[in-house]
Amino acid sequence: MKQYALLKKKIKSKKAVITVMGLGYVGLPIALEFCRKGFKVNGLDTDSGRIEKLKKGISYINDIPASDISKEIKRKRLNITTDSAVVSDSDAIIICVPTPLRKIKDPDISYVVAASRTMSRFLRPGQLIILESTTYPGTTRDVILPELKKSGLERE
Repeated sequence: MKQYALLKKKIKSKKAVITVMGLGYVGLPIALEFCRKGFKVNGLDTDSGRIEKLKKGISYINDIPASDISKEIKRKRLNITTDSAVVSDSDAIIICVPTPLRKIKDPDISYVVAASRTMSRFLRPGQLIILESTTYPGTTRDVILPELKKSGLERE
């Protein structure tokens, strides 16, 4: 309960550090919106080409002006990186990785599995984890929670 109260206080005071895993059509807008609200955000992606574009203030999403990216980087609210160790200093982690449909129309959750494995190496008690990727009910319980247990964090 103490950790929940501390996290709540950090969120209310905008001192919480947020990491958005996956900077595609869902993750990048979410990251920028949290920046606009005054939070420090780590934008984490495995695509180094995408990261380099973002660091230069180049937008690859039509609805997001390049100036929005540059502004948040200059304000030091948006940190763009491929270094998954940023998860360890984060208070909230939002998973926004792709879940493309397979030929039989079920979601390919391999990106969710990979993100969970990456994240689990850097977790600590008191962090909030949100799965934003489109997938089937039970993914958090059946995919992410087992990875948390591997890291020694067994609380749901």
